[in-house]
Amino acid sequence: MTGERAMLLIGHPGHELRLHHWLELERPTVCVLTDGSGGTGQGRIEYSRDCVARAGATTGPLFGHMADRDWYAALLARDPAPFVEAGDKIACAALTLGIGLIVSDARDGYNPMHDAACCLATMVVEGLSAQGQSVRRLTAPATGEALSAPVRELWLDSIARKRKEAAMARYAPLLQEIEQVREQGLDIGVERLYPDDAERSGKRSPAYEAYGSARVADGDYRSVIMAEAHYQPLMAEVRSRLFDLWGLPSVPERSAVV
Repeated sequence: MTGERAMLLIGHPGHELRLHHWLELERPTVCVLTDGSGGTGQGRIEYSRDCVARAGATTGPLFGHMADRDWYAALLARDPAPFVEAGDKIACAALTLGIGLIVSDARDGYNPMHDAACCLATMVVEGLSAQGQSVRRLTAPATGEALSAPVRELWLDSIARKRKEAAMARYAPLLQEIEQVREQGLDIGVERLYPDDAERSGKRSPAYEAYGSARVADGDYRSVIMAEAHYQPLMAEVRSRLFDLWGLPSVPERSAVV
């Protein structure tokens, strides 16, 4: 254990499985934005609640209280309200608990809620720093590979690996997805934490734009969430409102809306 109180902020329930042994060691406060229902309407947040509890961690004040489709609707409407509420709850909890480390999803361009979790974590750290609370900031990619070298690696022994395997096996809604990821070469025996690499997604169009366009063409979606039209201006507005809410002066943003 590092001795500092930690918080994990993820976009979707299930991402915590990638850091299962870290959960056991650090026992962080875990916050989850969505309920994991996707387009099915069937949430999986209770599986994450069970996973967090079994690992000895705790659930935070924000734990899957909104369905995926409601978050996506807010993104399309450029409605900052739910994001501001989420950011404020996370910041208040971090301040009250004396959090010294916030780990979040990394920006990956794969899903806007992954990027939003990363962006909100950065805003919270900036806000707390402006109030004199020093908070370290790290990320754990939910998909793909990180561009930077890890700043911490946890190598699981056979017993910790078996506990992680058991946690994955209990997470019924993700069994097929977990198997697909493992077939792609995921090594569950090592857990890595990375810097907040704002350039990870680069300047290219995020993958969620192409995915959304394909779903519109198939008739599954009516609209596509676009980075420049929706996500980026929304996150800029969220940041502005959060700093106003916290009574803090505007400071140069640290690639907060990449």
